[in-house]
Amino acid sequence: MKFFRKKIKTSIKDKLFVQVFWPGNFSPFQKNNDILRELIEAIDQTQGSRRESVFNQLPYMTIKNMESLFQAIRDELIEDVGPVSIDKIQLIGRDENNNPSIEGLPFVENLVIDDNYQTMLKPLIRAIFTNPVFDQDPYQADFDGKRQFLLDHVFPVYREEVGLAAEDLPEIPSPVDVDRAKQTGIDLLVETAAEARANRDQLMEEATQEAVPPTTDPVAGNAITEAQGAAPATEDSASPMTNPVSATPSEQPTPQYDPTSATLTLPTTEAPAVTNPDLDWLDSINRAQDQADAQAGAPYQTPSVSVTAAPLTDSGIDISFPRFVLKEFAKQTYAPYEEEYPEWKLNEKKRQWNTFIEQREQAHRRIANQSVLQQLTVFERTEREALNHKLRHANHLGELKAAVLVEITQQRSAEASQLKADLDKWQEDSLAAAKQEYEAKVKSIKDEYQRTQQQNDADLTTKYTQLAEQELNQRFYTEKGNLEKLVDEGLADIAQAKLERQEALNQEKAILAEQAGRDLFIGLEGKIKGLVRKFQQEHARARQEYNLQRQEALHTDLAEQAQHQAQQLQANLAQSDAERQRLEEEVHATKARLLDEKAQALEKNVALAKDLLQRQTAQVPAEMPVAEKAVESSQGKHTWVKVTAAALLGLGLGGGAVGGFSYFHQQQAQHQAQIEQIQADLAAQKDQNTKLQKQRDAAQAAAKKAKAKNDDVSKKVDTLSDKLDQLSPNGSSTTTQMNTTK
Repeated sequence: MKFFRKKIKTSIKDKLFVQVFWPGNFSPFQKNNDILRELIEAIDQTQGSRRESVFNQLPYMTIKNMESLFQAIRDELIEDVGPVSIDKIQLIGRDENNNPSIEGLPFVENLVIDDNYQTMLKPLIRAIFTNPVFDQDPYQADFDGKRQFLLDHVFPVYREEVGLAAEDLPEIPSPVDVDRAKQTGIDLLVETAAEARANRDQLMEEATQEAVPPTTDPVAGNAITEAQGAAPATEDSASPMTNPVSATPSEQPTPQYDPTSATLTLPTTEAPAVTNPDLDWLDSINRAQDQADAQAGAPYQTPSVSVTAAPLTDSGIDISFPRFVLKEFAKQTYAPYEEEYPEWKLNEKKRQWNTFIEQREQAHRRIANQSVLQQLTVFERTEREALNHKLRHANHLGELKAAVLVEITQQRSAEASQLKADLDKWQEDSLAAAKQEYEAKVKSIKDEYQRTQQQNDADLTTKYTQLAEQELNQRFYTEKGNLEKLVDEGLADIAQAKLERQEALNQEKAILAEQAGRDLFIGLEGKIKGLVRKFQQEHARARQEYNLQRQEALHTDLAEQAQHQAQQLQANLAQSDAERQRLEEEVHATKARLLDEKAQALEKNVALAKDLLQRQTAQVPAEMPVAEKAVESSQGKHTWVKVTAAALLGLGLGGGAVGGFSYFHQQQAQHQAQIEQIQADLAAQKDQNTKLQKQRDAAQAAAKKAKAKNDDVSKKVDTLSDKLDQLSPNGSSTTTQMNTTK
């Protein structure tokens, strides 16, 4: 809910700073907490800027000021008030608009400031990797994301502002350590680079001290041990041992054994040095052996026998969960009103569950594999530690040289004592026999004695040095072979036990995982019946809605068709009215034209009659003398001629008139026929207009009826929607969907 979060108001410009939630009994806002205020004022004085006062910026602080204040509390207040627990420290960053924001940034709760407090980094790292809150929204991030956040945002602030060196920054724990801490509930181990190096050095030192075996003094038989932390003896610190006969037991020096050089080193004493031929011979043995070791690569150096575990990556466990059987459909998707929808929807749900089962199978396989690998690792580590422990107890290579030297030294001492006894007896016999010649021969005898003794010492040294080398080589390689055989047998036993253990663990984890898979499948299979009923109900509702929508669409189409027909009829009616008006205008024009033609015909007939009359009148005077003569001869005889001429004239005029009238009547009949045809066309057009008017009225009535039926359907849909809202638990979403559909 980012929009409803309180806005952070602070003058701090850093890209990353904090908000400190102080406990109620230890807060700088308390009036009686003067000591904490003094510490804050001391930080303000070091900054030298009142505008950026730490107290004025509270509860927000820069990381540098926060660490300075917490370290001051550790140094000056812990002894008086005890450890201080801070309720919460929230990291604050910048959003895309460069405004302060805590969105997705981690926090630390119950931070304890005691004598061991260094910085907030260790508690912050533990919280980020082990607190389950940061594995959820909005903090959800994998291990690499958390690690990158620390490396890119947090560590640079502590290096640049707080001034920590690279070795003082904590090392980020491994994913294995994080998972182990989450599973066991043990605090995650977080160390700085310096601390980790110091711990490794201490462990190596302890391991080195434990690896030094005890031995015995080849001369005096005293126990030889190396004091903890004592440096190995060098050739410069070695000195011949004092005479064991003259020294008291409390004054006997303790020889030291250096496992790295396989040289028995005797410490110096304050007693005067006494020449001892046995120790001189031992020194010569050691010097010769040192030279041989330097040339041959120290063949008698005590080997460091240890067995390390090879890393495991996969236990080979096989887990298989059951799957739902899927069907193939002709289409990829189906609408809820289609017949195949319930079966297709159920098939898609099974497909989703198969994916879920596969994910759970992989998760169980991964968890089982990790569990087996962890147990195998622990088992192998335990067995290898036991084998190493057994090797440490069985490894006598470090004691071998000392034991051989003790045996050879004892043999040499015995033979040297016998030779010396024989030589002393010969000396006594010679002195007794040559007592008289003693003074003359005493010097010669002593010289012979010294020469013989030196020759004997040289011969014995050569002889027993070769004997010691042969015996040491023979026993060394024999003992080494026995140890290698022991290592091979131990590794073979461990490998066999590991395979048996792996097979048992695989069977155990596979049984558990398969049982979990069956339980998961049975639980999901139990939901099938409910889903079938649910999908069928959903299909029925969708089918009903689809039918209602089809009826509504059909009514809408009928109404639109009726409206379109009414519009078309109106257009046809308007066209008919225009045609009728045109025809009426043509009738009027035709009548006017007929009247004009009648007038013209009458004028032509009158002109024709006049012309005919004139022609007849012109012919009459030429014939008049004959007539007059006829009249004069016989007036009574020719009177009928006049009558005949008059009749002929009348007939001519009548014929002309009749011809003209016939022509006029014929023209009028044609025009009357045209008028009657036009009137018939007008009547037919009027009938057609009447029919179109009736069709338009019927279409309008059908449109009104369709609209009324549509309103009735809408009311039924609303009623059905209300009923569905009452039946459905999600009434609001159903109503919204129905209204959208309507």
